Amino acid sequence: MSDINHIAVILPCLDEGPNLNLLLPQLVGRYRTIVVDNGSKDDSIAIATKAGSEVISCGAKGYGNAVLAGMAYIANQPDNLPQVIVVCDADGTSPASAIPSIIQPILSGSKDFVIGQRKFKQKGAMPSHANFGNWLTVTLMQWCTGFRYHEMGPLRAIRYRSLLDLNMIDRTWGWNVEMQMKAIWQQLRIEEVPITYLRRAYGKSKISGSLWGSIKAGTKIISRVGYFYGEYLLKRMTLAPSQTSECNSNQK
Repeated sequence: MSDINHIAVILPCLDEGPNLNLLLPQLVGRYRTIVVDNGSKDDSIAIATKAGSEVISCGAKGYGNAVLAGMAYIANQPDNLPQVIVVCDADGTSPASAIPSIIQPILSGSKDFVIGQRKFKQKGAMPSHANFGNWLTVTLMQWCTGFRYHEMGPLRAIRYRSLLDLNMIDRTWGWNVEMQMKAIWQQLRIEEVPITYLRRAYGKSKISGSLWGSIKAGTKIISRVGYFYGEYLLKRMTLAPSQTSECNSNQK
């Protein structure tokens, strides 16, 4: 599409200045690029502003808070609403070159929600405990939903209207779990597209950069699988039988 405003890329950011320096030149001018600063103490805001991206501040810490702030910012400009939202980490591990492959199925009208599956990983890009956590989470989600994801990848694209319909609420690391489980129950057309996952150029991951950080985030993520499944079951109990059977029809 010729109008770059049809694709909005939201980048939650916490102290990723050097990585933004590498990533933003590949995004700005091609997509509407929105950096949501989540309390950085480095020069992330200055770098993002200089690169020409839109920059907003989100004082409430948490990945979900940052994405929700980006969504609220977009919604407050009703004359400039995008067709597709892309959520991308600001650390440069998900290459900008992968974005066309994850938005194309949505733009073509065949899919509503696309995840970049980290099938090709640079050496050292994803430690073993992160790989295990990824496998465990998608396995638990399959038990709860009957739908098999292969990935919890941070690079993802979704039709803007579909994202609004999900009524997202999670404010921390359960955001991606909530998004993926609700996408199944809302019967979105889902696809996983293989991408390359890069090693960080600078700094350490806030989650997988340490075993303790991974344990804390992993505990949160896994608990949210149970939370959202319980929420779903409660809603089913209040539905009429015809509505309940409709919810059971999940298609990829």
